[in-house]
Amino acid sequence: MQTFFSTTVVAVLALVSVPPTMAQTKVGDVVPYASESPHPYPAGAGGDTVVWREVVRAPGATFIRVHFVDLELGSGDALTVSSPDGFQMWTLTGRGPRGSGDAWSFALDGDTAVVRIHGGRSPAFGYRITEVVHGTRSPVAPLERQPETVCGSDGRESVACHMSEPDISQAQQPVARLLYQSAGEALVCSGALVRGAVDSLLLTNNHCLPSQAEVDTLQATFGHQLSACRGGHLAAGAVYGGDLLVTTSPSLDYSLATLDGSPETVWGELIPTATDAEIGTPFWLIQHPGGGPKEIGYWEDAAQTTRCSVDTTAVTIDTFTPGSQMEYGCDSLGGSSGSPVISAESGHVVGLHHLGALPPPSACLNAATMMRFICEDAGTFLGCDQATVGHRRYFAEGAEGFFQTFAGVFNPDPASSAFVSVEALAENGGAGRSSFWLGPRQNRIVRLRELVGDTAAASVVTSNLPVVTDRYMRWGTPYLYGSSMERGLTEPSTRWFFAEGATGPFRLFYLFENPSAREASVTVTYLRERGGPVQRTYSVAPFSRYTVYVNAERGLEAANASTQITSTVPIVAERSMYLDSGGLVFGSGTTGSGATALSSTWYFAEGATGFFDEFILFGNVGSSPIDVTAQYLLPNGGAIEKVYTVAGETRRTVWVNAEDARLADTAVAVNLSATAPFIAERAMWWPHNGTWREGHVSLGSTETGTVWAVAYAGRNCDDDDSFVLISNGSSTPGRVRVSAYFVAGEPTAKEFDLAGDARLTVSAAQDLGIGCGSEYSVLVESLGSSPVPIAVETSRYFFSGQPFEGGAAAHATKVR
Repeated sequence: MQTFFSTTVVAVLALVSVPPTMAQTKVGDVVPYASESPHPYPAGAGGDTVVWREVVRAPGATFIRVHFVDLELGSGDALTVSSPDGFQMWTLTGRGPRGSGDAWSFALDGDTAVVRIHGGRSPAFGYRITEVVHGTRSPVAPLERQPETVCGSDGRESVACHMSEPDISQAQQPVARLLYQSAGEALVCSGALVRGAVDSLLLTNNHCLPSQAEVDTLQATFGHQLSACRGGHLAAGAVYGGDLLVTTSPSLDYSLATLDGSPETVWGELIPTATDAEIGTPFWLIQHPGGGPKEIGYWEDAAQTTRCSVDTTAVTIDTFTPGSQMEYGCDSLGGSSGSPVISAESGHVVGLHHLGALPPPSACLNAATMMRFICEDAGTFLGCDQATVGHRRYFAEGAEGFFQTFAGVFNPDPASSAFVSVEALAENGGAGRSSFWLGPRQNRIVRLRELVGDTAAASVVTSNLPVVTDRYMRWGTPYLYGSSMERGLTEPSTRWFFAEGATGPFRLFYLFENPSAREASVTVTYLRERGGPVQRTYSVAPFSRYTVYVNAERGLEAANASTQITSTVPIVAERSMYLDSGGLVFGSGTTGSGATALSSTWYFAEGATGFFDEFILFGNVGSSPIDVTAQYLLPNGGAIEKVYTVAGETRRTVWVNAEDARLADTAVAVNLSATAPFIAERAMWWPHNGTWREGHVSLGSTETGTVWAVAYAGRNCDDDDSFVLISNGSSTPGRVRVSAYFVAGEPTAKEFDLAGDARLTVSAAQDLGIGCGSEYSVLVESLGSSPVPIAVETSRYFFSGQPFEGGAAAHATKVR
């Protein structure tokens, strides 16, 4: 068995008592380097055209990293940093992964880096280089053994020696080698992806990543290991940059940080446990000793007679939290800091390795912080012993290029900050993320293009506290003329239901998001308004988005149909419908989510006739007819009641404008109740009595509430206006407060009376006085000692050449 250091150190330990050692391995130095591109850099033809090139050298270095500051690239342009032979290459865009203009390239073998700027269609500032890492020991090639103390014999092996064991093969995947800079030195540690409130969550030691400064320089490499137990080739692995420091504790010596990209979709994650390992519990210490290829501590000795196991627990060492340490005789080196101690019995992480060279009587032992203490300290950030943790919101639709897609996130909590991660899963297999903190009642807007570029993509928003999320899309060429919006969906499901759906003049698409590691087999049953059901099955790859173009399906070329969807694994489903109008491709269109369950009641706060054509769509997936009672709520508090019969396994469409003379030209909310569970949606197209040039759709709410929120309610520029639609679910009058919280600026609020059985319309521009400025979120609260139950929707319209050129609507998210 060995600890971290040379025999000289151990000789000293034998004579005097010294503190235990937390060791990183130094592999290089940060040295000054002054260079920069022209400002702006030269223009070019775009694409891969090289408009600027320079060579950066650190003579004699074993590897090199380049530090860029003031980085600013034009739209569509890219900066590459490569080895001279082009075998290794890294790419930066915009202002770098954090949008700050400050970015480190990943490490390149050797002493030379070639920097190129590609594109040049819209030249920007370029960059400055202020320093480089001069590698003194390679973090890429295998390292020679360093002098070390061996108590007995060295039991470490290449992890390849145990890859035939399924549990170890799976457990080793999330373990990464960490390369980073601190105090002018390049250092290496180990770390692992773990289950937490947000994805791509890395666990390592505080003495490795004590602050955001180290995370900013982090390069995490997964799969850096030998292919054979004795020798073999060295895999290059996959590299991800550091993102944000989430939380850290010196007294427990742990840090949690997020990584750029989506490494968990490829490498998986480990599950930490708050259950203490008992003395004698066998474990695996999977590590990158000295920054070299991945190894495993499975045996304590080279003869492989003694398994690595827990020697002592609840130990107090030095100044660390009393009783938080466990000790063992499993071998490690400097650079092994941050390795997970994984129970061989449960496969869960029971400790975080961090100490060697312990004082007598433990001089031949290493130590880890017991995971229970880290679980307690990390709180909502870490998912200990949990199948799921944190809060998630999903969007299956999203695209960039012809479309623009924005994710709005709002923290409705008045006192606590939320840690949020927005991740995009592209249809082409790419992925990207943005992580950030949101203070109480703060919001943020994230553009999908910033995460995955111009492509179709689904997205998922994760957070440690509940947040409200919306997606807003605009589209068109040569100008923007269409829009849609939707609230985030709370969870994937194996069943989805849609009431709306039409082909013929419409182009109908279903979008499926598979956020799991298993392939999904998705069966769609189309319930046509005329004719029997039509069924189709599709395969959706793990961690991906899949698009179904219904018009291309035989028997569905011209049909109105509700749909019932089943999947072998939980997925997220949305539907988009477009109509070519006014000589424009997709001149009008709608996007809406499905429901994961049928309901006997549905509530719609939005609705209008006159200028609009409003439709209510009923889908009956059962074999027997049902009766649906519709209560139309007018602005003055009047109510109109109608009853509709819907045959089994069919879709029925109701054109609200023609249902009653009082409904021909009015704002209206609708409450629905039925004799059996069904699915209902509301669609609005406009202008009436003309060629529709836009529309929007919304799934109803199955419940009322007293507090609702919209994450991205509007901006009110370019003749935009947003509306908050509130329906009173009872005959008792009430009072509501509508508050707007801006990305930049002070909030504003106003109270309104709400009649019983009525619909209230609040204009952001006219009623709240919101002019052109930053994006804003909306919070709607029903007031009083006995607040009336309400349902809330939002709609947004913009004027691009003509009134109501584009419009979108969605249900608000219930807060309580």
